[in-house]
Amino acid sequence: MKTRKNSRARKSVSSRESDKKIVIKIQEFELSDKSKICSKLKHVLCVDTDDILKQAMKTLEIKDSEQPTKETMDLINDEQKKIVENYIKNNDVIVFVGNAIDILIRNPTYNFFIKIDDLETAYKNYVLEHVKEIVSNHTKIKKQIKSASPIEYAFFPCSYDEFLKDYNFILKFTKRLKYLPKTEEEIITIINNLKN
Repeated sequence: MKTRKNSRARKSVSSRESDKKIVIKIQEFELSDKSKICSKLKHVLCVDTDDILKQAMKTLEIKDSEQPTKETMDLINDEQKKIVENYIKNNDVIVFVGNAIDILIRNPTYNFFIKIDDLETAYKNYVLEHVKEIVSNHTKIKKQIKSASPIEYAFFPCSYDEFLKDYNFILKFTKRLKYLPKTEEEIITIINNLKN
């Protein structure tokens, strides 16, 4: 049954393939393994949107520690769009993976959402990443807590129920936007078959 689903997905993808540029968007959820996807794609440039953001901030000479204003965010977004346009211009087939992709890339050839099969393990990894962040930044976090008014701090992980709720919300939302929900391995197979 799984093979049939993959076959239908590949057929759907192939039927829409253009003779020109092929632009693929992959929307991630918390702790999806973007590096794994990029490393397993054959003869295709795969770009992490985090790297695009870093490149834009470096070009604009904006430090990561700065609190961006609306004007600064507009400049960053404009610079990111230029970077994306340049990538597309110089590559016949290109994959963008990460968050906030809809802001940067309009009318891609294909949309994928990274579906998570083992949500319990994904949540445990999510919590562990937050713990690492808190431990490595404990001095900075202590100062922030002492100086700020009582709020729900973003660096504390959410509960498992909230994690599931967020995942299911994003899954439904991306389906409405015509994203194909596929596991990492399924996405890798489909994209690699585009070149065959």
